[in-house]
Amino acid sequence: MTARAYQTGMAFPSLTPGKLRLYSNRFCPFAQRVLLMLAAKKIDHEVINININKRPEWSTKVLPARTVPVLHQDNMVISGSMAIAEYLEEVYASPRLLPSDPYRKALDRSFLDLSLPALDPVLKFFFKKGVSADSEWSAFLAKASIFEKELGIRKTPYFSGTPSYRRTVTCMLDADRPGSRRESLGPVIVEHNVKERSLDSSTLPIGQHFQWL
Repeated sequence: MTARAYQTGMAFPSLTPGKLRLYSNRFCPFAQRVLLMLAAKKIDHEVINININKRPEWSTKVLPARTVPVLHQDNMVISGSMAIAEYLEEVYASPRLLPSDPYRKALDRSFLDLSLPALDPVLKFFFKKGVSADSEWSAFLAKASIFEKELGIRKTPYFSGTPSYRRTVTCMLDADRPGSRRESLGPVIVEHNVKERSLDSSTLPIGQHFQWL
């Protein structure tokens, strides 16, 4: 992974024939989705971080929508985190991360579409000043109830079950972050952030309500 972000004036980094390249940004959650999948499947790849505000001139040729993530291999370019995820699942079948049943795959995709709006109250609390923690938390729990209900039906802590690679993948992604305290994909990330914002996390059912993240 490149430590720097490519920006205006920087030359295009030459491609290695046959090797997967992910154009990313260190702060893009959609790119993180693809990075998690690449790590879980142990796919050899390289990451080129792009400065989205000062894009290099050559980015128009490899970023069709002018956004990241984008997967690039030889003459193949795929844009969008879910399009990339579905491609990787088909080409690199093991371990399987998406349902093989068409209905279950479509159902999970519909829940994925609902997940980002559900997180709006939490993001508002972390990134906007003067926001009431209690009201935003209540708003989040109301939106999260649909996920809790579905997990109750499936009788699993995650939508895809309880794969053992989840903890390993997260630790790999955080290995370059000094002092990182992440230990799992959902609960601990949010719990640490809540503590840093001086909210009494002991009163919040974080372990229960964030397992679906």
